[in-house]
Amino acid sequence: MKKTVLAMTLGLAAFGVISAQQWGNGRFQRETVTTVNGTLSIQNGMIAVASEGGLYFAPSLERYVGFIADLKEGAAISLEGFVSGNYIRPAALMINGRRYDLYAEGPQGGRGNRGYAGNGPCCW
Repeated sequence: MKKTVLAMTLGLAAFGVISAQQWGNGRFQRETVTTVNGTLSIQNGMIAVASEGGLYFAPSLERYVGFIADLKEGAAISLEGFVSGNYIRPAALMINGRRYDLYAEGPQGGRGNRGYAGNGPCCW
């Protein structure tokens, strides 16, 4: 009886670990880079880009407010990034003729390889 309960517990634990893994490319499609041209606005408390194709939220731009002088409401910008629904994860920003690369290469979106000197995963 104890062996059966132990085997079932280990089986359920293994199933839980396997099913908790992320499969595929995640939420954002990384195969295609999309360019969105429009004006910056604040919608629902988040930074958004109003373009002809609709409204795209770009909440990750909040970390650059104050560091990029021209990043203000009403500014005409061009974002290159990965779109999921009406959200965009920008990889590059073009504003007033200047291009800003926002993310380094890597699957973690600017965090680069999170391992020890690039040799495998760390404890994140």
